[in-house]
Amino acid sequence: MKNKKFTIIITAYKRYNAIKTLLYSLLAQTYNNFDLIIIHDGFDRLHIDTMAEFLQYPNIMYFQTPIRYNNWGMSLRNIGISLATGDFIINTNDDNYYTPNWLEELNSAIESDQNINFVYYDMVLSHNNIENHNKKDYGLFTPQLKHSYIDMGQFAVKREIIKKYTFNLTAPADGELVEEMLPELNAHYIDKILFVHN
Repeated sequence: MKNKKFTIIITAYKRYNAIKTLLYSLLAQTYNNFDLIIIHDGFDRLHIDTMAEFLQYPNIMYFQTPIRYNNWGMSLRNIGISLATGDFIINTNDDNYYTPNWLEELNSAIESDQNINFVYYDMVLSHNNIENHNKKDYGLFTPQLKHSYIDMGQFAVKREIIKKYTFNLTAPADGELVEEMLPELNAHYIDKILFVHN
């Protein structure tokens, strides 16, 4: 079985404890063919200090942008995609965390059918979601491939596809890019909870 490489792009902004929880969950993965691109939105010395213990790992790239974009991480995601080298790309935020078998499950699904170019899966929303977006508070969120029904950290897509697109810089809806890519997608749904939106 050929092991696909995943590039995980993490957009960050001053969540010093949350990002550590995320990174611990990634370093605990049972599947290790992945790299991380962590991009902080603007300069922050405390965030640099927080990241120090993680920068010893050769598969972690970390930098801060010279300006703060302040557009829900959309500019940062576009930067990350331009730098990604993995077979599949995953975008996530610094307040998520993943089950230890997450990448192993994704790789198994992809290797079961070489035509699969998009994998998505269930999540738990662990906080009170006051803006709704069709997500149950403290409950299971089963995704759909449309606007406001899929979360940023809830899918992996083949690099050759996502590189053709850019995230909308004026709207934070995660599903917009998925809707744009939809004609090209051969999607596979994993009916398992693989991450927590913290």
